[in-house]
Amino acid sequence: MKLKKGVQALSLLLIMALMTAMFVPAVSAYQADAYGFSTNNPSTIDTTQTAYYVDNKLAAMGYNPSDHHYNNRALDGYSELEDTDIFFFSGHSSPGRLQFGTNSGGSLTFIFADGVVLPRISEMPSNQLYNLKLAVFLGCNSGEDDANLGNLVEEARGKNAKCVIGFMESVSSGQADYWAKKFYDRLDNRETIRNAFDGAWRDVVGYYGIFNDGGIGDKTIDGDENQIIDLY
Repeated sequence: MKLKKGVQALSLLLIMALMTAMFVPAVSAYQADAYGFSTNNPSTIDTTQTAYYVDNKLAAMGYNPSDHHYNNRALDGYSELEDTDIFFFSGHSSPGRLQFGTNSGGSLTFIFADGVVLPRISEMPSNQLYNLKLAVFLGCNSGEDDANLGNLVEEARGKNAKCVIGFMESVSSGQADYWAKKFYDRLDNRETIRNAFDGAWRDVVGYYGIFNDGGIGDKTIDGDENQIIDLY
């Protein structure tokens, strides 16, 4: 009789353990990183809420976002870029470089495309970004060449990123924030990267006016723009 009760108790424990396991959320193997910044240098912007929105959208698409990245140093962003599946940057940029937060000495830090200063994408192994499905460098002139610093979009593609988006002129922060949210909404609806970009641009001009797209329309999309990145 005691043995029978022991078997029953063990069976009950096993059933409870199995039921608990069924309700443990699975952690996606696919990583995502969204970077936003609140800074007054060289001009005032705050893209942290946009990065937060994108982070949540990527989680809804089945990715495993890292902790929220606000005002991080370039070395942190560079390390994530090397290993992530989706990379979103919204902040100040210029040809050949993305501006990140300050170091311990209070100096701004950057990810460079090329040049002589680290960290730079050109130093990565040739196949380092193989897992990177989509990188969006949402900032001023992020798709342009610099004679010394190179081109962010081209360098990332050269390291085998699947698709990289950059912008060819100054980008207005209001339109950039609006576009980013609409773009990731559309990606979450299983639109291709190209269709999501174009649809989000139409959303911008519908809201701000055809002659006031904030530089969003002057972009470069390099790579497989027909990807659907929603995992569900």
